[in-house]
Amino acid sequence: MVQNDMTEATEQGYFDNTTRRLIDTYTEALWSAANNHGRTSAIREEAEGLAIAVKSKALVHLFLEGHGTSRDQRREVLQKVFEGKVEGLLANFIQVLNNHDRLYLLGDILFAYQKFDDAKQGKVDVQVTSATRLTPEQLAKIEGVIRARLGKTPRFHQKLDPSILGGMVVRVGDMVWDESSRSKLNRMTQLLEEKGTHEIQAGRDRFRTPE
Repeated sequence: MVQNDMTEATEQGYFDNTTRRLIDTYTEALWSAANNHGRTSAIREEAEGLAIAVKSKALVHLFLEGHGTSRDQRREVLQKVFEGKVEGLLANFIQVLNNHDRLYLLGDILFAYQKFDDAKQGKVDVQVTSATRLTPEQLAKIEGVIRARLGKTPRFHQKLDPSILGGMVVRVGDMVWDESSRSKLNRMTQLLEEKGTHEIQAGRDRFRTPE
């Protein structure tokens, strides 16, 4: 993450400091309300799917930004779309955003909620790339390493990539552990090339040295 006095880069985009504070404030308020009602996990499950839908569908995004609609018109649409179909607490929260003309922040708040919940629960996203799907035993070993090094519970996201040949690449945020066969092969090739270059140079030096 890159941050300066003016903007902050996140997975969702760039925000000025005022917008970032708004997102953080609403996110914490939603999580606190969910926690008070014992619904943090339920809200998180709904936030995952809803966040993607909000950010990926252009028409939904335009509606949330309020183009061509009044606050009352949006309220009626939101009632039809969400009431009885998502957690009541989340439906009410969405209406609060509408009442303050901040529906445009919904997608970013839902993404932020997931990260906030992870931090509160001591969880971390871990991407594991391997040539074949890992067994539960292999994942358990990786989990043990993550817990020991980071003190957090991993949430695994497995990705298959036959090009790495074997082994695995584990990514946690900006940290990467590359134990793939491809990486080992590349390192071996580099060492052989360096050794060959060294031997060639040593041979040249011998020819240049007078007997």
